[in-house]
Amino acid sequence: ARVDGVVTYRDTLLEIDVDALHVQRPALTASGRLPLDLRLLPVDGRTLDVPVDFVMRADSFPLAIALGLAGGFEDVRGFVNGELTASGGTGSTTLGGGFRVVDGAATWAPVGVRYRNVAATLDVMQDRVFFVEASARAEEPSSRSGLARMDGGSARVTGRIDFAEPANPALDLRLVANNLLAANRRDVVLSASGDTWLRGTYRAPEVSATVTVNGGALYVDEIYRQYMVVGLDSPLLFDGVDTTLVSVRRVL
Repeated sequence: ARVDGVVTYRDTLLEIDVDALHVQRPALTASGRLPLDLRLLPVDGRTLDVPVDFVMRADSFPLAIALGLAGGFEDVRGFVNGELTASGGTGSTTLGGGFRVVDGAATWAPVGVRYRNVAATLDVMQDRVFFVEASARAEEPSSRSGLARMDGGSARVTGRIDFAEPANPALDLRLVANNLLAANRRDVVLSASGDTWLRGTYRAPEVSATVTVNGGALYVDEIYRQYMVVGLDSPLLFDGVDTTLVSVRRVL
């Protein structure tokens, strides 16, 4: 609802004292000192050793704001609690603390699945290495004619993220799915179980998985309808495509 605070900068030192209010109470606070060099040209070759003393606290901070940075989530519920600290010097900053997600729920729009009972933990294991643990359940898909009733299933994520390079963190995460509703779209409803590993880095991820499809339904009429949607202004429609060949057989 409102953000109050003071931010000052002097002699390569940024001082912050900010409160973000939600429902007339502080939901996120940040205070302390951080080194920040805004000089256009280096004054000399020395590296400044500035003390670092910073703390950020979240108290019932809306999860919708945090997930808004990622995109793709709708109707987000839940809160974030916790504290992150930074102390030491410019060249030897130590991080501590962690965050918790409680009473979380959200719909992942690309697959049409709503997840509930979302709980997550992000703790500092060692300097710039965070331990990740999260779990969620998926809601049952809406009933359709000819589709057997299936449970939404559950998923659990464990592992760690290394922020030694903040712009390209290293990943080591494991996702275990148990009869999880993986898609609930107009064209496909799918439930699956298995293990998935996400390694590598943010810019060059490596994924390996063993997945079993437990059941679902494929609606060919919806796929066929999407296949029939073509751009009438596309030269390929007239120059290279024989529209008489378009059929459900081609789709299958």
